[in-house]
Amino acid sequence: MDRLPSTPLDQIHHEFNGRPLPSEARTIRLSHNKYPFLGFVATNVRWEGALLERLRLPSRIPLDQEDGKWIFKKNLACRWNRLEIGLVGLLQALGDHFQLVFPVEIGAFPGPISHGYMQPRASAKHMVTAILRARDAFLPLMAFCSYVIALTPNVHATPYPPWMRHLVDRGVDPQWVQNV
Repeated sequence: MDRLPSTPLDQIHHEFNGRPLPSEARTIRLSHNKYPFLGFVATNVRWEGALLERLRLPSRIPLDQEDGKWIFKKNLACRWNRLEIGLVGLLQALGDHFQLVFPVEIGAFPGPISHGYMQPRASAKHMVTAILRARDAFLPLMAFCSYVIALTPNVHATPYPPWMRHLVDRGVDPQWVQNV
């Protein structure tokens, strides 16, 4: 199948909850000024590729116990946190440098950190829920990055578009920029 099946417009969701869950980003919806970047969300994610593979989880999610509470394996939690910080930094750097203007009502989905994957939980089940929601929250964040990149001038310039040059000039690792 090379296209989505036809869906009557009255059956497509439009509105979001005040604090949308990450999984809502992958639901097909009509265009929404609050979340114009959702068109960039991958709906069939395989957790492959330079950035997404960092979020791939084994069938048994790696947890540890610390002081009677459950935590996400520290090396993975730190890796996810660095990725989130890098993506948010990309948004800020490109938005500021290129003086991008967004709709007044634009919003962002709660970021991965807001789902609590860095904090201990009383039960393994609660920790797994936090981890899975955090992982899904990377999708709208990455979509927002793609949206911002698409708004930059000469986005298709070769070999390096201005947005890539700007990030490298700011000291971002060239390989990381290429992976984005």
